Amino acid sequence: MLRCARNGGHNFGRRFRAAALIALALALALSVTGPARAASCTVAQLDWLKGTWRSDAKDGQSEERWTDAPGGLLLGSAWTVKDGKAVFGEIMTIEGGPGGLAMRLRHFSDSLNRDREGHDPPMRFLFSDCQARSAVLDGQGPQAGERLTYRRVDDHRLLIIGDFIHNGKPDHQEFPLLKVEN
Repeated sequence: MLRCARNGGHNFGRRFRAAALIALALALALSVTGPARAASCTVAQLDWLKGTWRSDAKDGQSEERWTDAPGGLLLGSAWTVKDGKAVFGEIMTIEGGPGGLAMRLRHFSDSLNRDREGHDPPMRFLFSDCQARSAVLDGQGPQAGERLTYRRVDDHRLLIIGDFIHNGKPDHQEFPLLKVEN
């Protein structure tokens, strides 16, 4: 009886280790999926984003611009003005790197005398999915768990969707913009 229990226990242990190894291999494969997809996104795939986009809303007028820059990157800027006064500004870059295509951005106060991120590095979002007219970016570092989605609705409309975390709570925001120039 003791011998059967030992053999049964031995087989159980072997099956458990095999199942654990399979689960580990599957987890590793799934964890590689995001960066592998991100690495396939290129700046050239984002031609649909270039141009000047504007919104006139009750909380102010906003604009976002994207243009090519030397070295194969996109440069972006954004601002919001309300009641004739600057509310904030933003500078962005999209470029490839070791982790794939990424957007780096920094926010500035109304007078540009300080940036909201302070001495911290710029915010970083890694492209996790690129389609013909949309891109999904996942927050990295302090922005982990946040997501940006840029979607070209049609030839004249761009929708930016932000799924942020503010004070530990989800904050979903949508920013519809109209194209004003190429």
